[in-house]
Amino acid sequence: MLDLFQRRFEVFQELTRTITTAFNKADVDGQDLFNFETTIEKARFLFGREVHKYLAESRQRMFFIIMNQHALRSTPDGPQRANAEKKVLDALDEMNRFYEGLATLVTPYMRVGQPADPWRSLLDRVQGPTNR
Repeated sequence: MLDLFQRRFEVFQELTRTITTAFNKADVDGQDLFNFETTIEKARFLFGREVHKYLAESRQRMFFIIMNQHALRSTPDGPQRANAEKKVLDALDEMNRFYEGLATLVTPYMRVGQPADPWRSLLDRVQGPTNR
């Protein structure tokens, strides 16, 4: 149990560190995306589908930011640029909430000595092994 907790916590820290590194500089780049994808793959088998889905959505958002930041460099001033800038800022705002969302999703998996899904455990005890 402690080994699993440690591996999950290390991946959680790596995910947050990867995002912090990416968004503490002027532009997110392809290397940031690659680092995030690599860490997502480490998380795949340590957490449930809901965590992996959240990470995949965050990856898509990061990709969107990278592509639009590159496009903005060649977009002249005007309504089209203002619209693109707003979309990038909205995506950056969503990524700013990454930590809170991730922490909320992984917390049930970080409880040592408690099942990740307490309702499933209760249901199993009530129904018994033969009624599933």
